[in-house]
Amino acid sequence: MSSAEAPVAAQTEPTAVAQEETVAQQTEETPVSTEEAPAAPVESTIAIIEQGHLFKRGPAPLRLWQKRLFVLPAEGRPSYTLNNLRQVYRKNVKKSGAPKEEFVKANQYLLHTLATATVNASYILAYYKNDSSKDIPNGFINLGLATSVAAAPKIRPNAFVIKTKARDYVLSASTASETESWIKTLNEFVNADLPDYSDSEAYKQSYNDLGNFSYGKSLYLY
Repeated sequence: MSSAEAPVAAQTEPTAVAQEETVAQQTEETPVSTEEAPAAPVESTIAIIEQGHLFKRGPAPLRLWQKRLFVLPAEGRPSYTLNNLRQVYRKNVKKSGAPKEEFVKANQYLLHTLATATVNASYILAYYKNDSSKDIPNGFINLGLATSVAAAPKIRPNAFVIKTKARDYVLSASTASETESWIKTLNEFVNADLPDYSDSEAYKQSYNDLGNFSYGKSLYLY
């Protein structure tokens, strides 16, 4: 039996070595991903001034109320890529087939807000479809364009309106205390001396990149 056992012993030792080599090989050869990781959730990348779920009233004629996650970042810039902003643009653009002058007039505030968000989003209120879609906002409310924020109980309980140079946004919280908190926070930006980035090269580059994407020509007229 000794002659039959010898090969078994001979096989056992290489098997252990092979296992060690396999582990080492797996450790050494584990590939490092070169793909871009998904955008991190907003709250993990920047400080937040205010966030929560609000109901946003849609446009006429239906004026449907839809629940959205709203996030107002503190000083800093979330990782909005140009591709992210192009998708936001697609959701909000108006008169895409109009002549250039009419197109720019209809979309100048949208392009201005998107370009600003690439430089500093500290006064750009973002809203998302839900908690699991935080990489690409549904849209932005530029508080630098806000003229007033006030309660609107006649529209709906706990409702309030953000009036901006671009349009009015009608929102509603779940409770009166949430409404008061949002109104207090947002009013700090109304008529405040907020920075204007429209002269910065980063802003102009983003504005024109978005303009070239949307219209095929340079649109920087702001």
